Amino acid sequence: MLGSVRSVGVWEAPDRYQMTTEFNGKTVKTIIAGKTLWQFVDGKWEKSGTASNNLRVDVAGLVHTVKADPNAALVGQAVAMQDGKRVGTFEYTFDDGTEETCNYDLATYRMTRCKADELTLLYSDYNDPAIAIKVPK
Repeated sequence: MLGSVRSVGVWEAPDRYQMTTEFNGKTVKTIIAGKTLWQFVDGKWEKSGTASNNLRVDVAGLVHTVKADPNAALVGQAVAMQDGKRVGTFEYTFDDGTEETCNYDLATYRMTRCKADELTLLYSDYNDPAIAIKVPK
């Protein structure tokens, strides 16, 4: 059993992502800048390696990224309803075998929701100029 997990994250183009996750009462903070992964440990940021290959995907343009990959396993693209709005739907298999089902806005191709196993990611506030992720030194 994985327990209860809640994550809140922001993305800053082109390659920065910051997430705070609550897992079984413990807070875990991470920043990904390019392929570098940082974690907040004992009150300070520590460089802790390289980000997984799943985050190489352009969050705001996942559909375009997947379509451009000749080895991508993209299935579906049916129209569905999400929160009273028509959205596109597809399934995608990452290089590591992880499978996701995602919804996207039919006009902009931006992601609205992705679900994999017991994890669901909701996307909003694209191109918000207030988002600025400071990379630790």
